[in-house]
Amino acid sequence: MTLSIIFLFLAIDEFASLHEKLIEPLQIRLNASGFLHSTWVIPGAAFVVICLLIFTRFLSHLPTQTRRLFLLAGSLYVSGTLGIEMIGGYYSSLMNDRNDIIYTVIVTVEESLEMLGVAVFIYSLLHYISYYMKGTGLRINIVTSEKKRRSI
Repeated sequence: MTLSIIFLFLAIDEFASLHEKLIEPLQIRLNASGFLHSTWVIPGAAFVVICLLIFTRFLSHLPTQTRRLFLLAGSLYVSGTLGIEMIGGYYSSLMNDRNDIIYTVIVTVEESLEMLGVAVFIYSLLHYISYYMKGTGLRINIVTSEKKRRSI
């Protein structure tokens, strides 16, 4: 249940950019620059460490391959979310420009790592399900009308 709430919050945050809006006053107050230009990475890193400590026992009870895949997924996601964000913040504070090609590449790498982390996590969940629920299958049928079927 706790993980689902965290994932829901992360999805809402990604959609609405809450972390940037809520932490902006801190950035102004601290006159943050360099790797901490995006000051939200400070509470973000603390949140990651707290979650890792809280879920260590949960992770330790998972099968080895599932645990490794979960940790890989989390590492990919966090390295994009925090690591590349810090690099982007550093570049942004040096250049004072977020509209050039280098910053665009940095953001693209950040978002790609986040999406790759989510994809690996989904794969790890499906792997876990297929391993422990043998004999259970999922089939998706897409029903189309005759008219559409002929045109395809």
